[in-house]
Amino acid sequence: MDDLYQIEGSIVKYKTNFDKVKNNAPEMRQTKEIMDGVFEWVVDPTTKTVTHRTFIPGGKV
Repeated sequence: MDDLYQIEGSIVKYKTNFDKVKNNAPEMRQTKEIMDGVFEWVVDPTTKTVTHRTFIPGGKV
């Protein structure tokens, strides 16, 4: 049977937009989104390798 590990944490996503402004010069605007949740990974005890990993937004340990 595989072992399941979990830890609470956050990920940060950056989104970049370019807005057209005067003289056809684009202006860069960047936003940041922080999502709390749970990082989860499964380890095969025989090979000691990670067989599955994911981030669950809003998840709790």
